[in-house]
Formats: sequence, structure tokens, C-alpha cells
Amino acid sequence: MAQFEEKIVGVVRLCPDTGFFVLRGMQVLAKFQQQGIGTRLLQACTEQLVVQVCYCIPWQHL
Repeated sequence: MAQFEEKIVGVVRLCPDTGFFVLRGMQVLAKFQQQGIGTRLLQACTEQLVVQVCYCIPWQHL
């Protein structure tokens, strides 16, 4: 979770499954995009991603 002035401005949802993780969702408020927040959110997940496979299934409608 990313915060600015005690408000949530970005989140990432990384869900464990049997032997792997699934990146289920990620969002940064429009006002805070293009500032590296999404990158930092993913970097915060690297501890889990280094030891197990992670899948992300992009859906065009999302």
C-alpha cells in the first residue's frame, strides 16, 4: 500500500496459491501516476517473488 498524507494512493494485491503467487490487481490513483509509485509497490513484493513464481493475467477490460 502507498500512502500520501495518511490517504491510500496505491495498492497491489499479490495472492499466494499452491506453489506460486498471482498478481490479482494493482492501482495507483490517477493524480499519483507516473511518479514511480507502482514500481515501488512491485519492488516491495520482490521478497516473495524471488522465492516463488508469480503470474499476472492481464485482462483487456481492466
